[in-house]
Amino acid sequence: MPVAKNDDLIAEHTLLQPTVSRFWANVITDTDCWYWQKACNSGGYGMFSIQNKVIAAHRFAYVSHYGPIADPAEKVRQTCQNKACVRPSHLALGSDTRTETVVYRVPEVDQARAVLGRDARLNEGKD
Repeated sequence: MPVAKNDDLIAEHTLLQPTVSRFWANVITDTDCWYWQKACNSGGYGMFSIQNKVIAAHRFAYVSHYGPIADPAEKVRQTCQNKACVRPSHLALGSDTRTETVVYRVPEVDQARAVLGRDARLNEGKD
């Protein structure tokens, strides 16, 4: 099922206590990052369902805390780089460009993948 960016639907449901309660009941909040515990997509991002539409969990968390997003094309990203995190203070509007993520790359891993191939599994000597 495709992920909807239907911010009007999200905004409407953030006002409904049963939906908000259902959302936060699936979050672990006893660590620095607040972890989404239900369904995740293949990329590791939490998914939340409203009226048979699948919505990114971190987007729902952002809208429920900060209010509607003016530009529906705007992305909500995790400043902590944890895809399962839905803690509002770890969420920000912005782009998710390759240049931002390059900063967090590990040169040794890149070098090993250059030699072994980009799909190589690097397991630090474990069999």
